[in-house]
Amino acid sequence: MIERSQLLSLSFYEKEKFKGSYCGMCYLIEARRQEKKEENAKALWSFCVTLWPGPLCFEKTPKELKQTKEYPPREKLSEEDLLAITAYLNEQYKEQKALWDTARYY
Repeated sequence: MIERSQLLSLSFYEKEKFKGSYCGMCYLIEARRQEKKEENAKALWSFCVTLWPGPLCFEKTPKELKQTKEYPPREKLSEEDLLAITAYLNEQYKEQKALWDTARYY
């Protein structure tokens, strides 16, 4: 089971993407900053999570094997977002266990 503490701090995501794996399920978590469309508008942030079966890295895995979920934009990243992502990763692991079990991992 993936724990929230394994997904690093909120400030990390403002600068970097995070790649991890759990028992054959690989994942990429990234925060995307949407630029302001109007001068006085605030920039918005949203999380995007991509899953794929191992053993290949994100860049080498064919697009058709990747599953992506985008979260709604917010004014700032929140702990609530990372808790939702943790729950999503665990749900997807359980729901698609047969797929992840076919992946080779080391």
